[in-house]
Amino acid sequence: MTLFDRKLRSISVKTFSLLVALFIAQLSFGQGVQIETASSAAQSPDRSSPAHSPQQAKPAATPSPAEALYDYLQKYKIEVAKDQAGKRLVWTDRVMIEITDAPPPEPLATLLSAAPANNGQFVKWVHDTFELQTKTWRSGKRNLHPSKPGTDELVGDADTDHCFINPVYMAYVLSRYPNANILIKGPTEPALFTVNGQLRAVVSPWTKLPDGTPLL
Repeated sequence: MTLFDRKLRSISVKTFSLLVALFIAQLSFGQGVQIETASSAAQSPDRSSPAHSPQQAKPAATPSPAEALYDYLQKYKIEVAKDQAGKRLVWTDRVMIEITDAPPPEPLATLLSAAPANNGQFVKWVHDTFELQTKTWRSGKRNLHPSKPGTDELVGDADTDHCFINPVYMAYVLSRYPNANILIKGPTEPALFTVNGQLRAVVSPWTKLPDGTPLL
């Protein structure tokens, strides 16, 4: 489920990667810089040496929430768009909206720097639709034992006040705003995350898993 159906100038992670590749190619060849290739011996050290024994292998580092979100956008070919009003940056992938005073962590910051700018109408839409309407949402919290495996779940006081959230987005938002207040409306309404009364993120609920399994 997406937050809105507006036409925004956007860029995909795949397109961004191609732009980076083209830029590097221009640096390598346009300025006459040649990338030297190491000898095969240097490239393929003896795997029987202690440095390459299974006991010496280091586990892969756990990606940060920003890196995990970037990988998710890349995997599902999701585009991002941005808009700005003064120092406020508003960016979205049509599932999440973040309202921030500074660029997000890498690699998202570099991705957004390549995204085309919009004309301020998206900032106004976010302000009118969510920032001015936060009082119509109700207080919520995380259910530490979600009723559906593989999800994050937000719940409120009423039985109807609950929704499922993609854990990738939940981890990212809470890494950015660990003390955020959570506001919810229902299973098909977006959740809001505010800090000191200021809206920082809007996340569309999960109504089905990526494999199509319904959650409602």
